[in-house]
Amino acid sequence: MSAARRISRYAAATALLAWLPGMAGAQTQYPTARFKGRIQTELHTSDIRSANADGTPATVNTVVGNEFFLRRFYVEADARIAANVRAKMELNATRRAVNLEDAYVDVGLGRFVTWRAGQEKKPVERQELYSSSRYPTVERGAQVAGMRNPNLSSENNFLIAAGFSGHDIGTSLELRTADSAAIPASLRIGVWTGQGKDNPEVNNAKTFGARLQVAPLRGLSLGASFVSHDDPLRVTVG
Repeated sequence: MSAARRISRYAAATALLAWLPGMAGAQTQYPTARFKGRIQTELHTSDIRSANADGTPATVNTVVGNEFFLRRFYVEADARIAANVRAKMELNATRRAVNLEDAYVDVGLGRFVTWRAGQEKKPVERQELYSSSRYPTVERGAQVAGMRNPNLSSENNFLIAAGFSGHDIGTSLELRTADSAAIPASLRIGVWTGQGKDNPEVNNAKTFGARLQVAPLRGLSLGASFVSHDDPLRVTVG
């Protein structure tokens, strides 16, 4: 073997050893965190005026005809504590309240099993499960100054108010197939307090639920949910 060839081999080995520590340093360091948010501000006008109990116009109009306001401020924190441990917290603020939405920890128990504990959305209703932060407008309802009807609920809000859908505190387990499976599928089963978000437990009743979702074709997914909820809230629809 020539001296030149030996030197080139030693140089290649030295370069490889120098590169290996760089590979170790390039590995993801934990914990990591990401933040994102959105602000929705609005201007709306109205020609609605104050009215007396008998429907006649009031002498003094107290309805604001036009106003600027912050409809919603949303911020989300997503953290990786370890390769298989993820934590998420989401705050949603309006001009009337500040609510804690998602607040949970996911622990991976393998490639296809994830355990979750904390406050999450019960696995019901695709529209509700799909984050409103991904909608073109983060609020789906309309507001008109001077018009109030607290007893009127949409179908979506009815299920939330009755305790079958929306956020709740508890724990759940998700089982899923590989993304490359012929028919990708996932199953989430869980148990929650049944009191809704930010509310403490008041009795021994619990809400049980499950959702199965499959994707038989590319671009098409089908889901089915089941919920057992004891002592639902009283909701009047009118």
